[in-house]
Amino acid sequence: MTATDSIVTESLDNRVLTITINRPEAKNAITVELNTLLYDAVRRAATNDDVGAIVLTGAGDSFCAGGDVKKMSSPAGDLPSPASTAERLIAGAETTLLLHQMAKPTIAMIRGACAGGGLSLAMGCDLRYGDETAKITFAYTTIGFSGDFAGGYMVEKLLGTARAREFCLFCPVIDTAKALELGLITQQFPAAELHGEVYRRAERLANGPTSALGRIKANLNYAHEASPQDYIHFEADNFMACRESAEHREAIRAFVEKRTPQFHR
Repeated sequence: MTATDSIVTESLDNRVLTITINRPEAKNAITVELNTLLYDAVRRAATNDDVGAIVLTGAGDSFCAGGDVKKMSSPAGDLPSPASTAERLIAGAETTLLLHQMAKPTIAMIRGACAGGGLSLAMGCDLRYGDETAKITFAYTTIGFSGDFAGGYMVEKLLGTARAREFCLFCPVIDTAKALELGLITQQFPAAELHGEVYRRAERLANGPTSALGRIKANLNYAHEASPQDYIHFEADNFMACRESAEHREAIRAFVEKRTPQFHR
């Protein structure tokens, strides 16, 4: 696991991997190095059989304030080259899409600032839980950018075309209650309860039927791009794959015997 003094830390407990963006002094703003480390952490998590679910969060009182604006304002000679910037943008977007597409449940635990690329990462997660301190915004127009980290792709999926356009063009800063109304937040909890509620859910998912949960995600993602006829065949294939699995057989036995299933990893 990554050292605790890293700008991206990892901690695995009861099959839940917590990935923490760890620059609290900068509201966990994204730098080139942080972008690379985060991509690597998420990519490892996707293929690690010991990880059943992922919680993405930020250290201190913020989730992630997006790009590091102070570094963006450096003299032109100090900025990364256009080619390296393009690579960084692709890697950031791939992190978001991997959180969205990997065959494991992903959860964003949101406090404080959640803006720009930070919001994109949160939107990539399957579930987004926040407390009353969360401040959420697309943010890009305030610094003259159009968006990165697959933000436009994710916000259009979550809000629909009309609401996405208003949210992205005007970039309002919204609180958790408004984000919940729009569908950007899954559920709001009091600050003192957020951690416990998130990990109670994460542990349930992490210790559930991993293959079935992954195929549920695949079904939901495919539904956005497939014709109805293509989708029903895809869904049926996933159902049949689950039917042949040891997890399904154990889940059926546990259901009949009125006990908690014991999945062998």
